[in-house]
Amino acid sequence: MTKITKAIGTAVAAAAIGGGALIVSELSDETANTENGVDDVVAATVETPQVSVPKVELPKVTTPSVVTPAVTGMTVLSAAPAIYSLPETDLSASVETTGVRAATAQTADARTATAQTVTAQSADARTESARTEQVEVPLIASGAARIPQYQAMLREAQTVLADQRSLQYDSTFGIDSVAWQKWLAIYRKNEPYQLEYKPLPADLRIIAEVKCPSDADQVSTLDRNLEFYGKQGYNAVLLTFNTTEDIGRLLDTASLIRAHGLKIVCAYSGPENLRWSVFRDPDVIADYVSRVCAVSDVYLIGWRRTSCHLLIQDDAFRNHLLRSARKFNPDIAILGEAYYGQTAHSSQRTHYVSYNVPENASGVLLFGIGYKGVALEIAMTGMFPAVKDMPRIGLAIGEKPYFDTHNDTGKTFAQNLAVKQRIERRFRAGGCVGTLTIRGDGSDGIYDKRFTENLAVKYGKEETMP
Repeated sequence: MTKITKAIGTAVAAAAIGGGALIVSELSDETANTENGVDDVVAATVETPQVSVPKVELPKVTTPSVVTPAVTGMTVLSAAPAIYSLPETDLSASVETTGVRAATAQTADARTATAQTVTAQSADARTESARTEQVEVPLIASGAARIPQYQAMLREAQTVLADQRSLQYDSTFGIDSVAWQKWLAIYRKNEPYQLEYKPLPADLRIIAEVKCPSDADQVSTLDRNLEFYGKQGYNAVLLTFNTTEDIGRLLDTASLIRAHGLKIVCAYSGPENLRWSVFRDPDVIADYVSRVCAVSDVYLIGWRRTSCHLLIQDDAFRNHLLRSARKFNPDIAILGEAYYGQTAHSSQRTHYVSYNVPENASGVLLFGIGYKGVALEIAMTGMFPAVKDMPRIGLAIGEKPYFDTHNDTGKTFAQNLAVKQRIERRFRAGGCVGTLTIRGDGSDGIYDKRFTENLAVKYGKEETMP
């Protein structure tokens, strides 16, 4: 039994779901038809009436006050001390010559000339020294005045932000950061946003993910992969961005996806690294989100760096994204997130269920159970009871986390794809209205740069490429 199977079974047993039954069942080894992605498993018919979805409240975070020691004083050095010249030397004084042959007249004349030159240079030095003494040396400005400003800004951020872990790791935070000044203004205002319900597109089968190509070779690779997954029966693509991309090239990428007849689910994301700041300039974020959502069908509220795994989204942050998403496309569907796994509130061995689902969301992505060996029909309701009546999208990952890198199973690309497609069918049989499947093993190049989810980059060894 795998560790994740034990963890999920324990969590369900603790919640007394299904009478404490272990939610594990091995997937059959039937051969999947990888041409169209269907077999003899009959998916349940799921009606998705428009419902008023109850708002799932985020956990309230009580942040302990942080007392920063006050600076009691700072010593500022005074102006640099005056530069004094050496005492004048009387070079005309006679030199004792007892026992020494008298110098010739020529040597005496040379000595006299040298003495006159040195005396003149000494006079010049004294004059320059006098000038130096009259120059005012500016004092170095004290930084003590900035410390209370930083303390005040930090206390405010600790008060209004739900995710203190992100604040701790964010190196961009500071009183000179224009982006953070804008974010704090947004948090002070905390303007509410009422989301209007819009239905999800029917029967979504999404492949993840597309990142903006950086050159012609990546465009060509993306084009081939879009064709391949289209033939596999996928009808939508997850397009992610973090605002570092060229916006024109990003929109061109959306056009390429459309040219293959695929729908677009988009997400403001970022690499799975806590040191990557998601609190970039909010005006820039709003511009990217609004323009990409204008050409998309669904906006996914959290993915990778912005997902529950690495970020606790509070109302101010979420509403800023939602308001931007609906700016140019008021009919775009909004997909929330229900996540089982480690979060900012858990230790490395503890898993929690977290929700980021705004009121009237179009649906919810179920994250953390899409592995081989999990009884998905039970897990979907047992792990995420708060969203059991919502339209749900199941996230299919594969046999286990990082099956091609950190936990290599030795299977081929085709074999792993077949496992994912069987997981997709189990999600649908259990009541999901759609699926989202990760192209790789979930690591996105963390353990081996050759294995990435990005469809614009070749995957693994050349012989494993579709």
